[in-house]
Amino acid sequence: MTKAELYRQVDDLRQRLGGRMPKTYAGLLSLVDYAIPHLRVVGHPMDSRKVAGLLLRGEESVILLNTSFTPVSLRFTLAHELIHFFLHPEERQLVCARQNSPLEWQANEGAAELLVPRHSFLPTMENICSNFWQEKDRIAAAAIRFGVSEQVIRYRIKSLRQYYSASTRYAAISAAREQAQFAGLVEGRQRASMPVAGRQSL
Repeated sequence: MTKAELYRQVDDLRQRLGGRMPKTYAGLLSLVDYAIPHLRVVGHPMDSRKVAGLLLRGEESVILLNTSFTPVSLRFTLAHELIHFFLHPEERQLVCARQNSPLEWQANEGAAELLVPRHSFLPTMENICSNFWQEKDRIAAAAIRFGVSEQVIRYRIKSLRQYYSASTRYAAISAAREQAQFAGLVEGRQRASMPVAGRQSL
């Protein structure tokens, strides 16, 4: 499955769940309880932090979440398991334990797209970049805005850069923006170097 195909399936899932995702773990949990009656989510603290979540499929499927993690992490793990639930129906049992496999990549990338949609992430980051100068402040602001960890935001930036770099349209837009920024910089320097009316040298 390509990233574009995955994103289309996540778009369909988002619409099925009502559109915009709740920004908190409790909110997403309530949405799942309401929208997917045959899926039960159970939280339980585990001694090991190697396992963040588990999906067990049956007549009543169950997602088990390790509540030793923070609510922000739990929200992402729940989204991760939802991708497994909807996109991998042939799998009877799936464990979220940082496994490096195509299914885990789909679940991670899909969860990121579900919680940080590309269509809203790009304009949001443009607005954030105009208000924050330091990259760490931009990352922190975006994480708060979308209700995810800063690690997810960094991952999202890297993933979308790869996704859009293949698009000629995106490349053209990026080049135009860089040219406009450079033009503005040059103009600003020229204005700074112009003599001020009425100024006299001493």
